[in-house]
Amino acid sequence: MRRVREVEGQLRRQAGLVTQEGIKLEREKGHLERMLRSLRADLTVNRRSSEGRTGRISTAEMERDGADYLLACERRELAELKQDLEGALRNTLTQLQALGQSSRQLLNCASERARVLELLPHSGSAGGHGTAAHQTFTKTDPVSPFTPECKQVLDSSTLTVNRSQQLRENIRQMLTSAITRQKDAHRAVNDGLVKKIAETVSLQQNLTLTSAATRQAVFRKQREINCIRHSHDRAQGPEYSGDILSREKLNRPLVQVYHRHPGTQLPEAAQLIQGSAVLRRCLMSSEEELLRLQRACLHLLDNLHGKRRAAQVDAAVVRMRRQQVDQRAVPALLQQGACQSPLSRVQ
Repeated sequence: MRRVREVEGQLRRQAGLVTQEGIKLEREKGHLERMLRSLRADLTVNRRSSEGRTGRISTAEMERDGADYLLACERRELAELKQDLEGALRNTLTQLQALGQSSRQLLNCASERARVLELLPHSGSAGGHGTAAHQTFTKTDPVSPFTPECKQVLDSSTLTVNRSQQLRENIRQMLTSAITRQKDAHRAVNDGLVKKIAETVSLQQNLTLTSAATRQAVFRKQREINCIRHSHDRAQGPEYSGDILSREKLNRPLVQVYHRHPGTQLPEAAQLIQGSAVLRRCLMSSEEELLRLQRACLHLLDNLHGKRRAAQVDAAVVRMRRQQVDQRAVPALLQQGACQSPLSRVQ
């Protein structure tokens, strides 16, 4: 009778250990679920970041750059972490089912030993129960207090508890690695976007200076064209009384006189004609250069507008990433627990 009671006590103590292990594993399952929610939130933020960067209006700004590459790397990293943690969660659920089944088998065996105890006559001493609590049964017999079914259930529960402890250790290591990799990926993308914004602002400043210099060149070229046109018009002679000086008279059309009397061997007419032709060619080339300068200025202004828009979009993406990433999704308690020593995790 005493040995049957000892076997029953050992079965119930083992069932208690299995239950405690199930509670610890359930806590780790909760940590896995919270970490998975954090990863899903980060994947959503990554998708919104990629979609937000498509708001750049310039054709040159639509090309993929280093920030897009970092976002793609972060997306692959988060997807890999999510897949690994989902596998660990499935293993945890399977192990919880195994612990529950082992606990039920232990309690069933303990109940069976209790029914056997009720059938035995109430005789014999209960002494030595305090020392028998730690007694280990090695020999099994279908008619003895320690049956083969009890030994099988105890061995199976011990193996299940050891597997659960190893699984908890693996889960903690996975959580530690996942938290570190998640933070590193998030920080790398943010740093890359901030660097991209700084480069864009620097290019924007250079474009501003270049466009200002181009506008000055346009104004200088326009003044040069005005001077050339004025000289060309002056070489063509007066058109009305306002084009002549006060000491000049309209009754002295020199050019016409030169043309009517070529035999006088005066070079002024030929020089005026050649000078007018040169001024006309200079005027045409200057006007072409002015058009090229104006097109370059418009192109610079368009690039400046695109860079300003790109900087605003990237700044909005960084601001959204810093606001949307919920730091409470991975609690400090979990991060501290993930950094505990292996000995304390097993305990």
